[in-house]
Formats: sequence, C-alpha cells, structure tokens
Amino acid sequence: MPDPTITQFTTGHLRFDLSYIYKLPPDHPKSGEVADVPIYCYHIALQNRSVLVDAPIYNAELISTALLIPKYTPPPPLITQLANLGIEPGGITDVIITHCHFDHFNAITRLENGRYIPTFPNAQHYLGSADWHPDTFDELEETTLTVVKEAGRLTLIDAETNIGDGLTIVPKPGETLGHQIIVLDDSKKKSYFTGDLYHHAFEFGEKSANVYWARKALMNASKQSFLEAVADTDSHIYFAHIPGPYQVIQTQKGYQWQPITLP
Repeated sequence: MPDPTITQFTTGHLRFDLSYIYKLPPDHPKSGEVADVPIYCYHIALQNRSVLVDAPIYNAELISTALLIPKYTPPPPLITQLANLGIEPGGITDVIITHCHFDHFNAITRLENGRYIPTFPNAQHYLGSADWHPDTFDELEETTLTVVKEAGRLTLIDAETNIGDGLTIVPKPGETLGHQIIVLDDSKKKSYFTGDLYHHAFEFGEKSANVYWARKALMNASKQSFLEAVADTDSHIYFAHIPGPYQVIQTQKGYQWQPITLP
C-alpha cells in the first residue's frame, strides 16, 4: 500500500496583534508584536480516499477589520489550487471540518444558477455535533452547513470516531465546543491535524496562552491530553495557522516542540 501524501494549501493570511488576540499585559515579551498568520488546510491522498481537512476560501467581508492585512492580495481559491494538482471536486471523498469558524468551512458550497450547492458533491462532511446549532445559524452557515446537511452529506461527530483507512476524528473542545482534530495512522507514524488547538507558536512555551475567545478551561484540558498523547512519539503535527509539522519531546523542563524538516 502506498504511503499517504499530505499536501498543505495556503488560502490566505491574517494579521494578529498578539496583545489584542491574547490579551497580553504590557510587560509581556510578545506585547505589541504583530504576526502574519497563514490560513492552512490539508489534502490527504490515500489509496482509496481523497480527504480534505478543512475547506476555506479567503473572504475579506467575513474577517474582522482588526485581522485584515492592508492591501492584501490572497492566493488563488482552494478549488484552483486543487485543480492545479489534478484534484477535482468530485473526487474528494471526505471533508473533515475541524470546527465552525468561517476560515475552516466556508468553501464547502458554491453558488450556481442562484443557489448554493455542495462544492464536493460526493464527499461526506464531518462536523463536531456541538457546533451544529441550526436554530442560530447565520447566513454563512445556512448557505454552507445547512446545504450540505440537506444534501445528505453531513455527519455529526460527538465522540472519538474511526472513519476507516487509518483516519480517526477526536473531539478537542476549547476553540469551539465542537472543535475536533484528525489523526492519520499509516502504520509507520501518526500525523495529527490539530485545527485551532494552537494559533501561534508562542503558545508552545506558555501553558496559559490562549486566544481570548477560547473557553480556557476546555482548551487547556484539550492541549494537555493532546501533549500526553503525542510526546516522545514519531508523530507529525500540523496546524491551521502555524507552519509545520512539529513533534513534541518531553523533558525535565516540560514539553518541547521541535520543527520537522520534510524531505
């Protein structure tokens, strides 16, 4: 069986004022720092599966002014980037949405002849059940998640779930209540796709550092259980907003993150 192929796509960039995003005190070493933060998603090519982890498209109208980069020109849309690699929308078998924030799922439908239809018509989509609140959905969620649900292409996940071919969806709440990560076990190593469990690499060295909108107790518990699972293993860890992959080593001083150089 051939090894899985993991391809990272950059769909845009955001501007993170770390003082604002993390509510840092003025004397914090990162106070006042402004970071260029990428928006990543991933394609996993397996022998019988073609899997997307998140499916965003850059849309400045959905982004808070505080996060916009002035005069920014985004990269080509995800569909174009996929097509450049010969990956057609109809060939995608699975779309795993890490959580219900716009920069993770807003490309799952497209407008055709005045109505929204699934972008990946043959794919089963997976969303954490705690992020499914149709009674309070806004227009974006109505034209994406609801459309996919009505097409019979949405599965709600409320517990650790093996979906086959070495893929497991694991709930890790905190960023949202339904936030989930994906584990790919190819028998040689495990690859983790962690969504927004971490947003910036400075969180690696500060256990208490979380974006201001996160549910801190849940996020800290999810991070701790994740670190315990991956430390000192031959794992590759990927993120939605941090260049990677990384691995985690446990030392006497705590958990140390080390970047991995891919061939």
